[in-house]
Amino acid sequence: MERGSPSRARSNSGGSPTRARSNSSGSNFGRQNSEVPRLLALLADPSASVRVQAARQIKNAVIGSRARKSEFIDAGAVNRLVNALGDVDGDVRLQAASALGSFAHGSREHARAVSSEGVVRGLSLCLSDASPPVVEAAVRSLKIIFSHSQAKVAHMFGAEDTHHQQRPILKVVTLLSEKEAVAESAASLLSSCYKHAPSIMAQQKYCENAIVHAVLSLLEASPPSKITLAVLDLLVQLTSTSESVCYTLLELWNRPLNAMDTSPPPAHSESSVTSAGATASSGMQTAAASVSAGPPTLHKIFQSFLSSSFPTARIAIAACLANMSKASGQRVLKHKDEILFQALMVLVKMLKEAQEPVHQSEALFVLAGLLQSNDTLQRRLYDLKVIRQITSMLSSDTESDDASKTTLAALTAIAALCDSREENRREVIESDGAKHIVAQLKSPRVSYRLAAAQCVHSLSRSVKNLRTALLDAGVVSPVLDLVGDPDMDVRVAASAALCNLVLEFTPMKQAVTSSGGIAKLVELVHHENASLRLNGVWALKNLVFETRSTDAARIKSAILESLPLPILVTLMDDSDVAVQEQATALLRNLVYGGAEAVTNVYACLDADTTASLLANKIAAWKMHPHGTELVSQALYVVCNLAAGTEIHKDALLHSRLMPCIVAGLESARTSWIVPSLLCVSNLVWKDDSGSHARLHELQQSGVVTRVGELVLHPDIDVRNRAKAVEHQFRALLNM
Repeated sequence: MERGSPSRARSNSGGSPTRARSNSSGSNFGRQNSEVPRLLALLADPSASVRVQAARQIKNAVIGSRARKSEFIDAGAVNRLVNALGDVDGDVRLQAASALGSFAHGSREHARAVSSEGVVRGLSLCLSDASPPVVEAAVRSLKIIFSHSQAKVAHMFGAEDTHHQQRPILKVVTLLSEKEAVAESAASLLSSCYKHAPSIMAQQKYCENAIVHAVLSLLEASPPSKITLAVLDLLVQLTSTSESVCYTLLELWNRPLNAMDTSPPPAHSESSVTSAGATASSGMQTAAASVSAGPPTLHKIFQSFLSSSFPTARIAIAACLANMSKASGQRVLKHKDEILFQALMVLVKMLKEAQEPVHQSEALFVLAGLLQSNDTLQRRLYDLKVIRQITSMLSSDTESDDASKTTLAALTAIAALCDSREENRREVIESDGAKHIVAQLKSPRVSYRLAAAQCVHSLSRSVKNLRTALLDAGVVSPVLDLVGDPDMDVRVAASAALCNLVLEFTPMKQAVTSSGGIAKLVELVHHENASLRLNGVWALKNLVFETRSTDAARIKSAILESLPLPILVTLMDDSDVAVQEQATALLRNLVYGGAEAVTNVYACLDADTTASLLANKIAAWKMHPHGTELVSQALYVVCNLAAGTEIHKDALLHSRLMPCIVAGLESARTSWIVPSLLCVSNLVWKDDSGSHARLHELQQSGVVTRVGELVLHPDIDVRNRAKAVEHQFRALLNM
């Protein structure tokens, strides 16, 4: 933290002279404003040497000067340089291509000015230029342009080189086999395309095979260097975007790399691409030859990079392994656990030994991907005793860029490592992580609020005593604020966290309700986003679940006041099945609590309407492949209605719901049988005066016989409940 201040002081101190020189330089240039149109006009001079000199001067004039870039752009320099890309003289094309790349350096405004379709297509055509220096300049400028997210990747696919009948993106792939500087630019360009437009790139299956082959050839041929680091970054983007690439790599894991089919696609304009190595320099030809001769397996290549002295290489391979493990599906990665554990160990070692904060933060981001939904690795991380160190990174000085990125990375990692392991959550809480996480919920930056909300979501799955730490850290108010956050992802994460926070935890319920939480959750159920509707209903359901009798009536009344039952009925018919399930479960909890709760619900929605609603729901979904849980929740609502007054019970016995109970008892689904047995139990409760008469009607309908059969059911829960109901029958008959 102490080193951050002098660094900023030096930056500020060094900034002033730079700005002063820039202004002074700009002033001098201002006296030469007439030179700008003159230089642009010279790009069309009949003399090739004059055109070359003009393009070179423009390039040199804008290097390092935002003011000059703006001046030239305003004067129409970009279009003039694009036209110069088609000049008959190779040196003019070279200087024009280089100048366009110079314009892309600097502010987002300048990058946007040279990311138009015309610029991209003009430079793309230069990728097939007969002059190698022009090709190198063009791919380097495209790399710079596409490193900014403003560039539209689609521009790389619409145009074709009419001379070579090849789409620009395919030409970029072949450049992976050129000399190192060109290959590095090509790899970086492709990586940016996958990073900024994964959905578009995922559709380009016709070039994936060639990219993978070229990447593996380069990795096998070269020790870690600038080119291999660019190629590794490309491989990370490929594996995070394309499952087919992951499957290809999985197939090659323990097989020689020449086992991959590297034959070129059919030779027509859209799919024609030479195999990687066809235009290779001597170094790359050697690599291609070694592939055909039977090179090491992908497994061995990855292992060599994991033990590399280059931190970036180790992080990239760990990221690839994380992506491949998620996409593997039915294709089991041989020795998957051991390989992923090796990647885990590499990342943990980097956390402990990294000299640069940027390597720590990158390792944390990759670690988060590795741990996500992987219970085994989450458990192993606990054994490695590194969770406290990760938690300590939350308290970094977030005013410096490096420390700020480390904090974000730590939040992301904690959200993943606390996903399923209670001991991991305890370690974070006991390391005083709660207060730092809650503080980040109030961050002005969206990514930090999102990561912090995801942390709260993971930690909120803890047992009650750990959730107390979140309550003590003041989590309620900022999480409720985030439910109305401008960013949709933040709202979804915060509302998901609330679902867990209020479950079976009276102090948290009280804090949420007293802070206006019910009204905010009800707002969510009206939202067009299905995830927000789902989380809103889910949180309301949990809010009334097992609420103490002293609070139950108050909370239920507040919910019914804010969310009238007719609206809840609408949610029970939502377009999203999950919302329907949770809305039905909310009604189940609202009606739970005996005669008083049933009476309160019937006061808002009469008994006949309620019965028809539930009967129709059960009938509509009992044959649906995704209706099992929905029917189960509806039967539990019926079960709770059967705990009402004598009038309520008699009305239910003679309603459309009784055939639903009988069908539930006769079902093969345990989740339907159990609530149906509970319905019967409530109808013949021994303390009720009308139970004997209702038992007689149940005998007439065959229910008593069916309960006797269920005593022998293979499921122990069904057997025990059936025995309890049968005991109730005998007790009534003996009265």
